[in-house]
Amino acid sequence: MTEAFSPDSLGAKVPNLDGEHERLHRGVLGPIDIAAATMANIGPAMSFFFGFGFLAYTAGVASPLTILAAGIAIAFLANTLSEFTKVMPSTGGFITFVGKTFGARTGVTTALLTGIGYIAAMASVVGIVGGFFQILLQNYNVSGLESVPWGIWTVLFLAFAAFMMIRGISVSTRLAGFFFAFEMLVLVIVSVAALIKFHGHLNMAPFNPKNITNGFKGLAAGFPLAIYLFIGWENSAALAEETDNPRKNVPGPFSPP
Repeated sequence: MTEAFSPDSLGAKVPNLDGEHERLHRGVLGPIDIAAATMANIGPAMSFFFGFGFLAYTAGVASPLTILAAGIAIAFLANTLSEFTKVMPSTGGFITFVGKTFGARTGVTTALLTGIGYIAAMASVVGIVGGFFQILLQNYNVSGLESVPWGIWTVLFLAFAAFMMIRGISVSTRLAGFFFAFEMLVLVIVSVAALIKFHGHLNMAPFNPKNITNGFKGLAAGFPLAIYLFIGWENSAALAEETDNPRKNVPGPFSPP
């Protein structure tokens, strides 16, 4: 009877009397998978759509300079995260690093705040997907589908996401990379078309610090909004435990090759 219900006979690792627990599958992700999943998690098109309008309101014409400053700050923070990943690869990401550095109480507090934030963020994303898809169908007059309530589309997309999640990290990561590639293709086409159409108005004014509305106050007000455009960059650390070589495949921007 003991042999019939052993972990090996079930084809998976399950808790046993020796304290062995099911672990994540190591080696299923490579550097390209990690990069694609991280960039897809950032969602540049969505971040820009929801964030740049408020950023332009606070920083004015020099909003791109504010984004550049935020990018530099994120690069330094990403380098710190990668150094932690080399020492202790963990799906907990920065929550694990905070707990190891400042103690369990700080780690638990960080986990609770992060969990609440992710719940709110994911709920909004799920709701937005259904609403956007309904608007898309209505704008293009897709017969028979434009009258379907957005809530139904939201449930369908959520079910599809859950199914892909159950399929495993490898499949869902590659699918995320595919949609990210499509997103970037659209962004590049639109950007090139805009540059060609308005090339006569191009200048370096957006990168002149004098053009920041209200000077340093405008930069300080726009900086958090610019950081918002990069949210999701830390996703690579959470995937480190499932890579074949996490200490090498999750490099920082200043890490030696």
